Amino acid sequence: LITSSNETSKQGLKNYQFRANSQSNAPIWLLEYSNKGTEKWYGPFAVNASVGEKITATKIAWQRESSPEQNSIATTELAIAVTQTGMQRIHYADLVDAGLDLSGKRPSQLAIALGEQSIAIYINGDPEVFNNQSSFDFYAENIDSLYTNSRIYHLSFKDKEQKLIAVNSTVATTSHDAWHWQSLKYNPNVIYDFSSASADPWRAETLATFANSSFNKPFQLSHVLDNSSMTTDSNIQLRVKLSGAIDYQQPPEINPTDENRCGANAPDLFLGMPNDHCLQLTVNDHQYAEIVFDGLRNNNSQYSIDVNDLEQELLLVGLDLPGQTGYDYDIVNIEEISIKYPRQLYAKNNLLDFSIANSKTFESDIIYEANFESNPSNDEITNQGNNKAALVIKGFSNENIVAYALDRNHPKRIAFVAITESMGQFNAKIPAIANSHHYWVSTEEAMLKPQLQAWKQGSEFNPEGVEYIIIAHEDFIQGSQRIKAHHQAHGLNTAIINVNDIYAKYSASVIDPYAIKAFIAELSKNNSLKYILLVGSDNYDYKGYLSDTHFSHIPSIYTAIDDVVRHAPADSLYADIDA
Repeated sequence: LITSSNETSKQGLKNYQFRANSQSNAPIWLLEYSNKGTEKWYGPFAVNASVGEKITATKIAWQRESSPEQNSIATTELAIAVTQTGMQRIHYADLVDAGLDLSGKRPSQLAIALGEQSIAIYINGDPEVFNNQSSFDFYAENIDSLYTNSRIYHLSFKDKEQKLIAVNSTVATTSHDAWHWQSLKYNPNVIYDFSSASADPWRAETLATFANSSFNKPFQLSHVLDNSSMTTDSNIQLRVKLSGAIDYQQPPEINPTDENRCGANAPDLFLGMPNDHCLQLTVNDHQYAEIVFDGLRNNNSQYSIDVNDLEQELLLVGLDLPGQTGYDYDIVNIEEISIKYPRQLYAKNNLLDFSIANSKTFESDIIYEANFESNPSNDEITNQGNNKAALVIKGFSNENIVAYALDRNHPKRIAFVAITESMGQFNAKIPAIANSHHYWVSTEEAMLKPQLQAWKQGSEFNPEGVEYIIIAHEDFIQGSQRIKAHHQAHGLNTAIINVNDIYAKYSASVIDPYAIKAFIAELSKNNSLKYILLVGSDNYDYKGYLSDTHFSHIPSIYTAIDDVVRHAPADSLYADIDA
């Protein structure tokens, strides 16, 4: 038997196996052929006997290995980069790996802030001693901009008492059949469209067809729609977001009253000119609606589908361009297709971040069922009465479950989570907190893990007398010294500033070209300033939708330059300080 290796590097780990159909108990020998023409024998190995052990690959933190000096410098401040909204957990080991100096420090001194706003935290473990079991939780939100998903929080130590997450100690008893809206979206950002009519130039797909040549695109959105979790309390909400990619200026050579053309029953935008775009929407292979719109515009259509009308567990949505508008061709961009459907409280990947959809019924039927004669206060609702309303979340893989109520971004730790096991899965019963409809319930392993980075305070800059300013990415600070020396030699007072220092001061360390613009606007008050140089390349794929190797040193400001090109990079806008 000859088995070839598909590994080209000794860094790669590959396990092989084969089964020999033989009645013989003769020993086994292995012969290794090298791609350099050499060979080596291994053996003998007895049948039905184990030799050695299977090697398991260990993941190496290459970023840390390649720059150990970064972790060797102790610090008392860190930046927390949050890319997902929800409950975050940071462990003691994470702090140590990030280089945080914990000597003489206590967990009770930890403080997190977003700008000037203090963020409440929950300390797991001894609040007075750091050890391997120490961790803390907090609620944080990401940012969704063209340039980044990371919102930066500040971690430091404070001598004064920090802001703590409140604890609710209600014990739940009476279960309630609550449900929530589950969302599913089809919106892969794989096409960059400089002509996009929206603020977001990324889209999912482009549909195109010629006259009388139909093009159909199916979308299977409902991979989690199933009978075990779906409820019939409300209809499924389907939303289709499209944009037109062509705008005809002359009417087609057709009879505008032709009833066979797509969109014949829709009102035309201009007298004698049919709409430019027409699509037929199908649901589970049945024609459901006709979408008609005109020009380079966005179109958002929403439909309500009765859950009881589903003939199968899958919800197959289709868009068909029949090519019957009367024009030579039709081109439509798909921005997003999404559904919301009523779902019981089932965890997915050991997590359920949900808002109770039937909250009004819940409050009137359950909360006030606890024999109250008048409207009680929040504390009375959550801490008195014999029948405590309960929510049951099912489908966890282990019993290490934590729960928070999250309304208005003021989380409350739910102290008592009743765990039961059923058919190999764990269920969590939590109390329904008064005036709280948003909950986070997950296993400890499913808590979000933000990235810890060095905190960049931002250096102070004195613009007095500066005539030439160089704004550079930190990779080019050293190389920019030659440019500075050149201009200095020609009589221009020149200064260099790290773009990260600008972010630290003007955008809370978030990558944002408008922070650079604000810095330049402030600098313009200095009458001596004459020139500004931006040092560093740019790439429109800021979030790595197409490749994670793309990198932007200095982001661009984008603007529309005509009716078609609506996302053109324009560095001149940095200096447009009075617009």
